[in-house]
Amino acid sequence: MAVDPTTGTAFLGNVIPESRISDVSRKAQDVLFPQPNFGPPGLQSANYRQQFPGTTGFTIFDMFDGRVDYNVTSRDVLFGRVSWRRMPLSGVALSPTIGHYPQRRYGHSAIVSWTHTFSPALFGTQPPRKSRFVAIGRQLSYPLEF
Repeated sequence: MAVDPTTGTAFLGNVIPESRISDVSRKAQDVLFPQPNFGPPGLQSANYRQQFPGTTGFTIFDMFDGRVDYNVTSRDVLFGRVSWRRMPLSGVALSPTIGHYPQRRYGHSAIVSWTHTFSPALFGTQPPRKSRFVAIGRQLSYPLEF
């Protein structure tokens, strides 16, 4: 319930009159909260769609995988794999009117594994691993003018 702080009573129809909203607040609201652009009038949620192409990195990406298997002896096997992935991500920051952020995310991983067979029923594996994820982005911000 919207209550008038000067009288302590509720505003008529639970709506703050336009005359009680400052010009600075109105301009901030216009910048930070854009008008609905989707759905029927009066829709209270899911009524805004971003204006930038939304790539997720799972729809458009570059990827490389390499694998090597090497039989050192009849009882020793060496295995290695390297993976690299570049994923573009495009979206809208906190508010669509403030900025659009393009990012490039990189994923790297590698594994080397050595397996020794002691007998047909007993073997041992030693897998050291390395994995790394990097997100590189640039926030494009626009000055707020009130």
